[in-house]
Amino acid sequence: MLNVDYFYSVPMILAYYVCLILWICLLLALETTLLWALLNPLNLGLIYNIVFGIIYQIKKKQRV
Repeated sequence: MLNVDYFYSVPMILAYYVCLILWICLLLALETTLLWALLNPLNLGLIYNIVFGIIYQIKKKQRV
């Protein structure tokens, strides 16, 4: 069974952040509009994972 600690570990949060930056750069290189590059659905999913992962890590540290 999959463990939530694997998906929201610190290296994985950093990987989500790097993917987000690279995805935005790719969209800008493909000459999409700036608004679409910042607000497309994949970005919102990556931002959700980053925020949820950071909150999860903070709560995990407080429990220990």
